[in-house]
Amino acid sequence: MMKKSIATLALLVAAASTQAGLLSDRWIKVDKWEDALAAAKKADRPIAILYGFEGGYSWRHGHAMDYFMAERSLDSFVRVVNYCEDSKGPARNYFGLAEGTNGMVPELYFVDPKTERLVGFVDYRKTSDTAKIARHAATVIKWRAGVDKDITRADRAAEQGRFKEAFRILKDVPGQDAKTSKAVETQLGVEYDPDRRPATNQPNRRDDAGVGSNDKDPKRPAADDSGNDSNTDDKKDDANAKATFFPGLADKKRAEYGEMASKRLTNAKVELEQKQYVKARAFLQPMIADGSDLPQVAEAKTLLAEINAAEKAARPAPAVR
Repeated sequence: MMKKSIATLALLVAAASTQAGLLSDRWIKVDKWEDALAAAKKADRPIAILYGFEGGYSWRHGHAMDYFMAERSLDSFVRVVNYCEDSKGPARNYFGLAEGTNGMVPELYFVDPKTERLVGFVDYRKTSDTAKIARHAATVIKWRAGVDKDITRADRAAEQGRFKEAFRILKDVPGQDAKTSKAVETQLGVEYDPDRRPATNQPNRRDDAGVGSNDKDPKRPAADDSGNDSNTDDKKDDANAKATFFPGLADKKRAEYGEMASKRLTNAKVELEQKQYVKARAFLQPMIADGSDLPQVAEAKTLLAEINAAEKAARPAPAVR
């Protein structure tokens, strides 16, 4: 599946190139955004969105644009350029969401293809941080994709009645989520808020880097290799960090798997009423053998005893000689 998705992305790039849809052999124009997003989702590849002026006329703007577009650390990313002159595009959804921006461009956004959530940010004054923050963003998305696969594995185990195994697969996710969420928030400089809106004022000509008067270094400190700020006091473990990628996963899955276990009990009772003892036991035995602490498992043990007793009572009495 991964090879097929990457092949799909390669075909997309080739098609875009033949239609003058590329600025170079590496960057896709924003008019191919939906196709690029779909390909990135299939391959679970991170997205880099470059936001700047096509006709920027300051040397600093041009230097930053050239730097971002030539950055080799983005080779594994789906790369999309969204000009400020474009009438539409995804960059408008991320402009102003990170702390440290001064409202000037170019800016580079790293986005999770599945959720379209901003997971990393670099502005024109911090181009040297690009590779470090790109690694951070790629790590975040790789982790999220891995959790998606773990959830699929856990659900499959639960469908088979192996609820304890399902919980074991997911037990570390909330802690990982909290740690990852904290790292993303630290890099962006703001807490995650799904209702947070982008800046209403989009860049205009005076916001071309090097032209505007508000060209000061951001307060946001430089990022280290993990993408976390190196000059903060956040090196201590933050037990209160919130899980924002899979919020409430443990409770949701416990409720979901509880319903699945209850359905097994119901099905077993139906089979018992129809004196289908073998089928009735088949619904209960996997969850009993698995040994989950779900209350339905204790009920299953009691019900299994009833099934065995009913089957024994239904057997014909041995012939008397």
